[in-house]
Amino acid sequence: MTMKKIIFIIAISFVSLLTNAQSNNNKGALLEAKLNFIKEKTKMSQEKFEKFKPLYTSYAKEMRQLKQQKKNTPKIKNIQTDTLSEKNATIILNQQVELMNKIKATKEKYFAQFRTILTDKEMILMLQAEAEIRKKIKQEIQNR
Repeated sequence: MTMKKIIFIIAISFVSLLTNAQSNNNKGALLEAKLNFIKEKTKMSQEKFEKFKPLYTSYAKEMRQLKQQKKNTPKIKNIQTDTLSEKNATIILNQQVELMNKIKATKEKYFAQFRTILTDKEMILMLQAEAEIRKKIKQEIQNR
């Protein structure tokens, strides 16, 4: 079986688990599926995975919280500037910058820690796996 077929089967399994996890509000199952997909994509040893898993779980939790904050902040493209005061414009922009800085700081903190476990190549593979997962999620949502 070729690597592409294996990745495809894992991705389909992940999307299936994702669908079930979302419908049951089971974030734990979703995270497990994501972790397993990353493990397969990076060809991570079990020993490395045992070190990686709690760190990634913590990272995913913090990033999920930041993404929730992002959802709760006004989107620049949707702001009605006709009635927007300068004071409110400043507040909105400061919120945006603060959130971007928090996301950047969180990624920097965890990426430094990931690098104590993973090689740089494995880090790139992890990021590619995350991008692939996001793409599959987007496709699944669009297909609904």
